[in-house]
Amino acid sequence: MKHAHRIASAGMAALLLFAGFGTAAKAGAADARSADNDTLEQSLSQEVAAAKPGDEIVVPNGIYRDFQVTLEGHGAEGEPIVIRAESPGGVQFTGKSAITLRGDHLEFRDFYFNQAHPDRSHYVLGLSGLADSRVSGNFFDHSGPWNPNDGVIRIQDKSRNNRIDHNTLWASVSMGIAVRVNSDNNLENVHNAIDHNVFKDVPPVKQLYPDSNGNGLESVQIGQGFGYEETPVYTTVEANVFENVTGDASEIISNKTAYNIIRYNTFKDCHSGVTLRFGGHVVVDRNFFLNMDYGLRVTDVDQQVTNNYMYNVGEGIRIYAGRKDSNAAEGRQISYRPVKNALISGNTILYSAANGIDVGDSYNSNPPSNLTYYPPEDVTIQGNVIVTDRGEAINETVGSNIQYRDNHILVTGDARVGEVPDSGWNKSHTIMMYDSNSLMYLQAGAKTPEIRPMTIAEAGPDNKYWLGIIEAAGQGQSPAVDPASIDAKTVRPVTNKDQGQTGQGFAELMMLPHALVGRDFVSLEVRAASGSLPVWDRLTVTLPEKKGAEEWSAQIGSVNGEWQQIVLPLAALHQSAYARGNGMLDADDIRSLKLSTLSGAEIQWRKVTAGQFLLQSVSLSKPFIRLAVGGQYDLSRLAATAEYANGYTGSIPASDIQWSTADDGLLQIRNGILTAAGQPGTSAITATYRGIPVQIPVQIVVVTIVGVTASAEPQPENSAANTIDGDLSTRWSAEGDQWIQYELRDLLTIRTVQIAWYSGDKRSTTFEIEVSQDGNTWQQVYAGQSSGTTSDFEAYSFPATPAKYVRIVAHGNSSSDWDSISEVAIPQA
Repeated sequence: MKHAHRIASAGMAALLLFAGFGTAAKAGAADARSADNDTLEQSLSQEVAAAKPGDEIVVPNGIYRDFQVTLEGHGAEGEPIVIRAESPGGVQFTGKSAITLRGDHLEFRDFYFNQAHPDRSHYVLGLSGLADSRVSGNFFDHSGPWNPNDGVIRIQDKSRNNRIDHNTLWASVSMGIAVRVNSDNNLENVHNAIDHNVFKDVPPVKQLYPDSNGNGLESVQIGQGFGYEETPVYTTVEANVFENVTGDASEIISNKTAYNIIRYNTFKDCHSGVTLRFGGHVVVDRNFFLNMDYGLRVTDVDQQVTNNYMYNVGEGIRIYAGRKDSNAAEGRQISYRPVKNALISGNTILYSAANGIDVGDSYNSNPPSNLTYYPPEDVTIQGNVIVTDRGEAINETVGSNIQYRDNHILVTGDARVGEVPDSGWNKSHTIMMYDSNSLMYLQAGAKTPEIRPMTIAEAGPDNKYWLGIIEAAGQGQSPAVDPASIDAKTVRPVTNKDQGQTGQGFAELMMLPHALVGRDFVSLEVRAASGSLPVWDRLTVTLPEKKGAEEWSAQIGSVNGEWQQIVLPLAALHQSAYARGNGMLDADDIRSLKLSTLSGAEIQWRKVTAGQFLLQSVSLSKPFIRLAVGGQYDLSRLAATAEYANGYTGSIPASDIQWSTADDGLLQIRNGILTAAGQPGTSAITATYRGIPVQIPVQIVVVTIVGVTASAEPQPENSAANTIDGDLSTRWSAEGDQWIQYELRDLLTIRTVQIAWYSGDKRSTTFEIEVSQDGNTWQQVYAGQSSGTTSDFEAYSFPATPAKYVRIVAHGNSSSDWDSISEVAIPQA
């Protein structure tokens, strides 16, 4: 039989006391810990201990400060003891609050932890010796101990078969959910599930802890590694949403134990990635990585990475080289366990900023004496779809028995297929069509998959009060646009219909032809057809391109019964879209505007227009261009950005820029291609957009460098070739005493080497310059340090010397052991 208990220590007087406490606290009386807390902590603990299977214990609404209690109870299968708030979010724990759950078959739900920062506990909510229980529907708002390596929720002390689901962890100041695995009764924290939670807005570690080493703030950590990495834990992390997470900038989920499953999760707009840091036999399946700095790092044995979808990810799947540091403490020398017997299959990687798949990432062929590297072994890479316009589809730095089978690769622009044998790839099945039902690019003819990217509306507590709290803090809604920033003379209607109403929360407005061409924003007025939208609801404005292309969308905050104008910069739609294709909204392809609400509530709309903002400045991605005599440069490779009066920035289509050259006969521009038609020298080109010109210097040179190699390239994205690409934003990097070597076109007399050091305005590098006529016998011609005052070129001179090869030998910089060079030029004397 199920019994409901409203918490009271004894009799009606106590019941009234606690109800009064809740009311008074809401009015602001909870700035200091109340004496009633002691009574409530004791009575709640006693109620849980005395509860029978199936009982429900209700905590009265109120604000409870510094609430610290251990709750131990024993329900039964199918009859849990439920501990819940009187209403979802109505019970707030704040201050130094920390709660520990023990026992079995408990259900703890619907509580609001508001800036809870315990100082005597490693967690806000601890599962300690808890089994067969559920933690659900709770909202953790800016909570956690003030330590990046502690946790908001910690699983410890032989906790097993628990489910942590439908919680929201917003802007956590410590680790999110941590599964402890060490010798302190923590080797049996097994078979726990973490699902349908939201992890949102986690800042960089250094932002919260400027004096730390930058580690910590992982959203989910499964084990701590070093001695316990092969412990089988059987944790499942599935169907969670991770949005705008940075933390330590490398580990949103940090796996450091064995036999875990990571699947169906959505990672969106995060400056980080997922790491299999330690522990083998892990399955990573059908996750979605959208607009991320990193995708997935893989180490250790028997890993399965299958059917994941990555779109616009800085680096896709990185299969690490193993590394041992003999200088490290005993038991901590293996910092990366070698990859063996891994399966990388069925993944879709679209438009990664670096390489799609890296094999042997971080390998150093010439390491310091204390480091030993181990190449990946027995890796099967099969059935993956990779479409990219940058880097290499698959880069193999080093590996043993790497098998490539039936991968589908399409490269455009400057991208390359990479070190894949012809038998291991083909171009079939690389026509990708955008599917608005799943918000994904799918192979032509493919059906909408059952598993698709999730939104925060599909996870977290079912009662969406927490979305209202996030919105009230200014998150999740479009920022206001100052009307003074709009160029009124450019505003015009974009539809033939002036007003209307959604049906079942959805409407599609057909747009006039070319309505958004040359426009910076779309604007409309909206109001709720009846009353107001629920505080957690969202109005979504979507601009779909023609069939099979992009879909651009932005979410608006709550809408009430009054008309309100919404101005959406197209640049904001670029940033919020799931799919960005070439990174540019093709305005001429927009055919309609869609309005929809999550709740299905009806919306009225009117006055749909578009126009331009007042333009303030234009910038280009390269500060200069270096071009060989007779060489060519495609100007569409220059990314152009406009900054408007409201502070928004937006990409400028190459077709909208007018190019011109200096009147010196050295350069020509035809059909967007720049050609150095004259002699060596210095000239300039001008890009003009809406009447604002930007000039770029062009250095026309006789090419002297025809090849480059390096002693080590541990980071494929920072290769030696970057030092002769004419781009100061790229670099070569390697750790320790390393060299980079240039082959000249002939035996030339030289007296200067020009070097642009990466971050050269913040640190100095110790180095030598050596020359050789045959590549075997070397002569040192320069030794010294960079100035530490500029990241532009510095010239290092020496007596005129004949050389066919030039080598720069570097020994680390004033901040670290790393050597990093952005660009090198070697003029002929």
